[in-house]
Amino acid sequence: MKNTMYSALGLLVLVALTVPACDWFKKKSHDGAGETKEAVQEPAFRLVDVNTEEVYKDAHIPGAIHVAIDNIEAASKDWNKKTPVVVYCSDYSCQASHGAAKKLTELGFEDVAIFPGGIHKWVELSKENKEAYLVEGEAKADHLTKKVEEKAAPEGVRVVTAEDLSKKVAEAKK
Repeated sequence: MKNTMYSALGLLVLVALTVPACDWFKKKSHDGAGETKEAVQEPAFRLVDVNTEEVYKDAHIPGAIHVAIDNIEAASKDWNKKTPVVVYCSDYSCQASHGAAKKLTELGFEDVAIFPGGIHKWVELSKENKEAYLVEGEAKADHLTKKVEEKAAPEGVRVVTAEDLSKKVAEAKK
């Protein structure tokens, strides 16, 4: 009886010491306020799709995260402001990417650009080169089949070309 009690006590002590040690191996960082939090791997760049959720589900660039335009400030709250951000929306006529890029710049993000052709241009290019311009989703929405006039981005807005974005997406996958 006594041996069983000592064995149970020993097992309890072993578990009590082992369980907290599991957290020792997680990467930790300090937030500057004295609190410790788990470190998150920062992406090489952040690709943000500000289309509606319906458009995003139908077709988006691999690696893109969906953020509703009216939620850009809250969604970006914990992002590293030094990490480059590329924002896109539906096509050249869509202004949502411009608004999101402007808001991110106002919030202090240092490297913000737009992909002005949006998912429309990306899907169009994927028909010519599926490997360079991968699309996630079925890409069956009507707006993707309509002819869209290419327009220059407004002055003061940094632009990423489809070719450069394709390279960034490929590098990020490695």
